[in-house]
Amino acid sequence: MARPKKPKYEYVERLKLYRKRVKDADGKYVAIYGKTPDELTEKLQAVAAAIEEGQIQKENPLVKDYAANWLRLVTADMKAKNREIYQGAINLHVLPIIGNKRMREVQPDDVKLVMVALADKSASLQSKVLNTMRKMFENAVDNDLLTKNPCAKLKSGGYKAKEKTALTEDQVQTLLQAVKGTRAEPFIMLGIYTGMRREEILGLQWDCVKLGKNTPHVIVKRALRWENCRPVVNEILKSDAAQRTIPIPPQLADYLKEIQQPAGHVVGGEPLTQTQFKNLWRVVENRRIGEKTYVIPHSLTREKSTFTREMGAKSRGGNFYYTIDFPVSPHILRHTYITNLILSGADLKTVQYLAGHANIKITLDIYTHLVDRSPDKLISEVSKAFEVKSEAK
Repeated sequence: MARPKKPKYEYVERLKLYRKRVKDADGKYVAIYGKTPDELTEKLQAVAAAIEEGQIQKENPLVKDYAANWLRLVTADMKAKNREIYQGAINLHVLPIIGNKRMREVQPDDVKLVMVALADKSASLQSKVLNTMRKMFENAVDNDLLTKNPCAKLKSGGYKAKEKTALTEDQVQTLLQAVKGTRAEPFIMLGIYTGMRREEILGLQWDCVKLGKNTPHVIVKRALRWENCRPVVNEILKSDAAQRTIPIPPQLADYLKEIQQPAGHVVGGEPLTQTQFKNLWRVVENRRIGEKTYVIPHSLTREKSTFTREMGAKSRGGNFYYTIDFPVSPHILRHTYITNLILSGADLKTVQYLAGHANIKITLDIYTHLVDRSPDKLISEVSKAFEVKSEAK
């Protein structure tokens, strides 16, 4: 006698439901229920499609999903600045172009499209985006998700950043006079006379300022960086070479003696938020000549008002004058300090140390054009070299 066929689905009496156990994408059994066999059939079809999609996602994820996981892993122990570079490269430049492609579908032409979108951008930005993208796909190769890196033969381009121009002595004096007595003065003085990086100046505390009878100096051992606009101060510097002791000239030593406090940060007293620093630097920007546009909010509209700030004219509030007719940024202060060291004849190894450059190649690449190569300047070195050889012979 033939055995009766098993029911297609198990009926669970206590629940009054039909049940079927299936394997999910991870190989684990899960129970699916339905009030009727037809309802359970529909549910199983939906579950099967979801399992198939999950398997595809696991074996061949979308670029945006893979990138999100990769960023979490690779940036976990990074400094905030480097983390921002990686996240910006992926989120702003890579994902808008290829984010919805499957990893295994990405071809060299696809990554070329990312770089084509950056065609009018600087060489520096192009290099950062390409290096980030190349590392992400290389990680996929290392984990056997891909057989080859689609970025392997791709090269970056872009225009070279305009060479920075150091401030002249007259411009330095103009800048110092413009910010005298303002909250920006300590920052400007430290930038001009120590060449410290922005994060090093903002991280400088009074315990690292030595103004005794011996050579006045500052010790660079802390940095302030922003995470979500909030300040984070620690002893993680850009490199080991960034930790250094910088002798300071009399102009700065005398100024620091006037404003010296028993503790706290030299600039601002407390660690500055990103917004507070922007407000500090606005002291400089507000004193520059040129066109300025203000937005005047009304109850329903926002009106724009533009006026020209003339050299020597009094500000609209009447409490300062427009006197700065040259571009200036926090980094230009550091650039001016290093330029002045080289032009004064300082040894390049000394410049490297005072600037906190990890490698002298950095110093050479940026500043060797300042070394005078005229015959009149070089003849003494040439003569000296051959005199030494002659005596030895």
